[in-house]
Amino acid sequence: MKTRLLPMALTTALSLCTSIAAESDWIEWPVSAGGNGHFYLPVSVQNLITWQDCKAAAESEGGYLVTITSAAENTFVYNLIEAPQYWSYGGSLGPGLGGYQPPGAPEPAGGWTWVSGEPWTFSNWVGGQPDNGDSPSEDMVHFLRGGVWNDKLSTSAFFAGYVAERSRSTCTPHKAKATAQLVEGFVVRATITDSGCGYTNPPAVLIQGGGGYGATARAEITDGRVTRIIMTDAGFDYETLPRFVIASPPFVPTVSISVSKVKVVQNVVLGRNYVLESSQDAASWSQALPPFTATSESITNEFDTDLTGRYFRVRETP
Repeated sequence: MKTRLLPMALTTALSLCTSIAAESDWIEWPVSAGGNGHFYLPVSVQNLITWQDCKAAAESEGGYLVTITSAAENTFVYNLIEAPQYWSYGGSLGPGLGGYQPPGAPEPAGGWTWVSGEPWTFSNWVGGQPDNGDSPSEDMVHFLRGGVWNDKLSTSAFFAGYVAERSRSTCTPHKAKATAQLVEGFVVRATITDSGCGYTNPPAVLIQGGGGYGATARAEITDGRVTRIIMTDAGFDYETLPRFVIASPPFVPTVSISVSKVKVVQNVVLGRNYVLESSQDAASWSQALPPFTATSESITNEFDTDLTGRYFRVRETP
């Protein structure tokens, strides 16, 4: 079970809940299973909170309070929060959803809106709802048992949980990182410190340094990230922690050439006057050396191109 501390920016009522416990990591509703490819995070809280607090907490998780736009999505989300810790008032009131009724909307059924701005094309109200039954106004949606909906006050602390939703995450491809755990000279475990991103196949894993021999491991990936490193041989005689080196996500090998110094050979006429000039862009030129009279037909100088630029010309002067 993960415990998530609330940021100070959340409302006072929510800050009274010392932590929010995430009962699972983000769970994908995959397109291959008829889903939308979004990710969902069911969360239970230690103390009852308001719908407004649910909304703020979902946003602090990097998503938004869950929106439900089909019967299939309703079933998927409801199955995430059937456990008792998400329910309050003896298990009768379920988590808040991302539906709300703006101020001034016709009561009881007018103007219902999703926090994400998606069209309100699906609803699953229990019989007789919404009814705007509590004063001053029941203006948000929550689950009842069986996955049906009810309206409730957004400003009263009714709820023991919520579900955050976010679309498929994007990332900048980068390599994963991990650290080693030693027991009596054996590498017994790898702890992933950065799961990386952009993997299409499990990357190679090398174990280097530490003074020992023979430790090997392999990686497993999920959704482009390294989610597990399995020790295939613990090796032996390691004195210090070795390094786990994990290959990068796929990339096209390239060559980068950097030139810092160049030799410039000037072929000139004996006895004539010249000036050697340099440029960063072959448009604007400045002296690279003081003017000189040629005492040799071939003169060589070395320059730092960071200072002079990479273009050179020799110009005869009076």
